[in-house]
Amino acid sequence: MVEGNAPRARIYRYDPGPRAFSVVEYPGAPISTNGLAVDGEGRLLACERWNGGLARVSGGMRGIVADRSPSGARLNAPNDLTVREDGNIYFTDTTWGARPGEHAKTAVYRVSPAGQLSVAFETDMPNGVVLSPDGRTLYVGSDAHDRLWRLPVADDGSVGSAEPFADKHPSPASRLRVPDGLCVGLDLNVGPASRQRRSGLGERAASKVSHGSYSQRPALQNTPRGWGQATEPVSFGQELHFELAWP
Repeated sequence: MVEGNAPRARIYRYDPGPRAFSVVEYPGAPISTNGLAVDGEGRLLACERWNGGLARVSGGMRGIVADRSPSGARLNAPNDLTVREDGNIYFTDTTWGARPGEHAKTAVYRVSPAGQLSVAFETDMPNGVVLSPDGRTLYVGSDAHDRLWRLPVADDGSVGSAEPFADKHPSPASRLRVPDGLCVGLDLNVGPASRQRRSGLGERAASKVSHGSYSQRPALQNTPRGWGQATEPVSFGQELHFELAWP
């Protein structure tokens, strides 16, 4: 399942048989969804950027999982999320697309299987987030630092101290900039979708990260018509699905 990231976002379902896309109906408006995931019961989880919350959709109904920090402050604009097999949810809250007004500090949050919200990692402008296949490591991208962080995850889902995993590259052409959506391949390589700047135009490029070093891949093309018309030339989802197919 992938999505077009725009103020009036459409969520697309991809059927690998006929290789066809269809639009997923989403209850409530405005949508402005960003990161998506599916929990263990097959329910859709969505980061609602403009609404400032994390939502769960099931049976045509939409429920709010989190829209305020543990201190009671409003979330900014939840951006991306990842779900562990035991039901722990981790999502990033950043200022991209947030409504005006007072908000909580940007951070990575954890929602326990019991529904309790806690701060997993407080950092400036967290963006992409993903778990390792065994669910014991959490990777977080920071727009403010152009860096990937790595955090250990305990059996109960709580998160330990962060350490840099991939940082700024000395070559401007290979710099990891705005590490957006992330994925982890079976070979444990981490794939960030990184924003590059060329001729003044924003262009998304996917990268591979292994043991703290990374190599850039060209921006992907041939996205479905209408994806990212408002702000993004390439959808995060397609970059990351194709990342898994890289040699």
